[in-house]
Amino acid sequence: MSRSTKAKPSKQKSRYNTAFLVRMVVLLGIAAVVGGGAWYDRAVLIPDADAKIKRVMQLQTLPGEDAREPIASAAGMPPSSTEQLGSFTIDEYRFPRILPFLEPRVCSVVFNELGGVVETYAGPMSKSDRDAMTNRGQ
Repeated sequence: MSRSTKAKPSKQKSRYNTAFLVRMVVLLGIAAVVGGGAWYDRAVLIPDADAKIKRVMQLQTLPGEDAREPIASAAGMPPSSTEQLGSFTIDEYRFPRILPFLEPRVCSVVFNELGGVVETYAGPMSKSDRDAMTNRGQ
């Protein structure tokens, strides 16, 4: 006579212990923070920076009028860097991103000696434009 091969319920220990669960919670928390930062960057920071850059690019001033203050208020911040290039002043506005390895949005504005806007760039000024500005300002 054959014996019954019915499996008896046994209490097996789970192979996932508390340390595993703690690691998973920590890793999922980090993933949520990075994912939330990427979402905030794409949904809030980039459109805001692009709108400010567009406002700076559209701002028109008279050649003799000092436009540094209106440009800074349109950008919503003081210039990140200022460089003197011959008789021209280049103000660069850098709009930061939330994740440190991402390039910031940049807007460059060239002023004459009176503070009037000569040129605006949606991005950093290229080396060829800097060279042309140096030759023009001498």
